[in-house]
Amino acid sequence: MRLSGLPESHAIIRRGAYNTCILETQVKTCPNFALRATLGRPGDADKPNLALPAGALAKAGVKEARGVLDAWILARTKQLENDVVAAMDKYQVDRAARAFVPFVDDLSNWYVRRSRDRFQHAATAEEREGAFATLHEVLVRTAKLLAPFMPFVTEAMYQNLAGSESVHLEQLSEVEKLSAEEEKLLANMAVIREHVAKGLAARAAEGHKVRQPLDKLLIKKDEASQQISAELWAIDTAELNLKGHEFVDELPSEPPWQNILAGATASAFSTALTPQLEREGLAREIIRRRQVLRREAGFALNDRITLVFATDSPELQRVLDEHQQFILDVLQADEILESVATEDAALDVTIEGQKLHLAVLKR
Repeated sequence: MRLSGLPESHAIIRRGAYNTCILETQVKTCPNFALRATLGRPGDADKPNLALPAGALAKAGVKEARGVLDAWILARTKQLENDVVAAMDKYQVDRAARAFVPFVDDLSNWYVRRSRDRFQHAATAEEREGAFATLHEVLVRTAKLLAPFMPFVTEAMYQNLAGSESVHLEQLSEVEKLSAEEEKLLANMAVIREHVAKGLAARAAEGHKVRQPLDKLLIKKDEASQQISAELWAIDTAELNLKGHEFVDELPSEPPWQNILAGATASAFSTALTPQLEREGLAREIIRRRQVLRREAGFALNDRITLVFATDSPELQRVLDEHQQFILDVLQADEILESVATEDAALDVTIEGQKLHLAVLKR
C-alpha cells in the first residue's frame, strides 16, 4: 500500500514539471472531463457533488448493464495505473506525467462522447446507472493517481466525487496486471479507432459530412476480423455513420468503394448516395439546425418542445414525412406544427437550395 501524495524530492518534481504543465492544460481544457461530468442527470444542475449513493453498484442489473465500452475504459484505467506506478517507482516523473495525456483524451473524447446517449437517454435505468457507475469509478481512480501531479485540481475532483477525506490521505492499492482478455480488448479497440480515423478521412476526401449516412461496411472475413466483437464493429459503424456491417469473402475495390486497412483487418464502404440516404442526411441536417435553436432558446436538457417546420419544398416535406419520428425522438419534441402564435427561437435557412423556416417552442 502507498499514499497517493508526492515523493519528497523537489529535484524529481522539477524533472517532470514541463510534462505536468501540459497535462494540467489538457485536463482543464478538456470539455467533458472531471468536474463537467454531470452529463445531464436530472436535478443535478445545482448539485455538483457526484458521489454515488451507497450500494449503487449492488443494485440489481447495474453491473450486468455495463457493456464493452465500460470494460474498455476500466481496462484502460488499469493500464494507466500500471504505467504510472511503474514509472514513479523508478522516479521517472516525466514519463509518469506523460501517460495521463492520451488517457484524458481516451476518457473524454472516446468513452464519454460514445456514452452520451446512455447518460442522457438510456433505454433502462440499469443501463444509465451502469454508465454512471463506470465513469465514477474511473474518475475516482484517476484522481488518486493524478494527485501527486495536480494536487489542487484532483482535490476538488475527489471531494465532488467521493466527499470523503483528502485525496492525498487516500491509499493506492497494489496495481493488478492486465488480464489476457483485457489486453485483447485494448488491442481490438485500437484497431477500431484506427479504422474510424481512416474511414473519416476517406469520407472527407469524398466531401461527405459525418452526418450524411452511407451504406453498410463490408469486412473481409478472416481470422483478424473475427477476433473483433460485434459490439466493437457497432461502435465503428456508428462513428462512421454507416448502415451496419457485413462479413464478406472478397472486398470490392473499384470506386465508389473506399478500402481501409486497420491493423490486419481489411474493409470497404461505398460513398455512393441513394435518394433514401440523401433524405436521411437532410433529416440529420435539420436536426443539427434545431439543436442550435434549442441552445439559443436556453432550453434545459430535459425540456419537451414543439417544433415548427414550414417549407414549400416537396423534397423537404418528404424528408419530414419519412423521418418525423426520428426527428421528434432526437430533439425531445412532442409535435411538429406548421406555425404557432409565439416562437421561442426561430431560423430561416436554406438547405441544399431549398428554403425552410424552423422554430422551437417550450411545452
